[in-house]
Amino acid sequence: DFIDAIPTGSTLYDIGGSTGIFAMYAACSGCRVAAFEPEAANFSVLSHNAFLNRGGMQYPAQCFNLALSDRTGLSNMYIKKYEAGGHLKILGQPKEVGASDTFEPEHVQQVLTFTLDDFLAHTQLPAPEYIKIDVDGSELLVLQGLSGVLRSPRLKSVFIELEESKSDT
Repeated sequence: DFIDAIPTGSTLYDIGGSTGIFAMYAACSGCRVAAFEPEAANFSVLSHNAFLNRGGMQYPAQCFNLALSDRTGLSNMYIKKYEAGGHLKILGQPKEVGASDTFEPEHVQQVLTFTLDDFLAHTQLPAPEYIKIDVDGSELLVLQGLSGVLRSPRLKSVFIELEESKSDT
C-alpha cells in the first residue's frame, strides 16, 4: 500500500533493499528509485533484478552497494548464513534484533557506511520524497544519519519495518 500511494515520478529511497522486491515494484510503477543494500550476495541479486526489469521502468533503478548509517566510514556486516536472499545480516555486531546473545557468523563482510546526508552531498542525487527502511536493528542509526533529509520539505513520508515482537525495537 505504501508504494501504491506514491505518485508516478516521485523519488523513493529503499534503505535495506535486500534483493529488490520493493524497489523493482516501485520502479516498475513509475517511481525514481535508489536502493541501498550493503550485503554482497543480496546486492548481486538486487542489481540483477534491476537489469531484468529495466524494460518495465520509466526511470532506471539506481542500486548502491553500501550501508546507510549514523556515520561515514567502514563497518562490519555479520552474516549468520551466507546466502542470497537470506536474513540475519547485521551491521556492527553479530546479534539478532532483540536478542541478548550473539551469534557465530558464517561470514563477516566489510562495508562502506555513509550517512544519507553525506551521500547526498557527495553524489548530487535528488533527495528522497519517500523512504522505506528495513535494516534489521539499525533503524535508529539510519535515522540519525539522515537528519538533514528529515528536515527537508521535499520529504513526504517514511515507512520503517520493525519487528514488533521484540521489546527493544
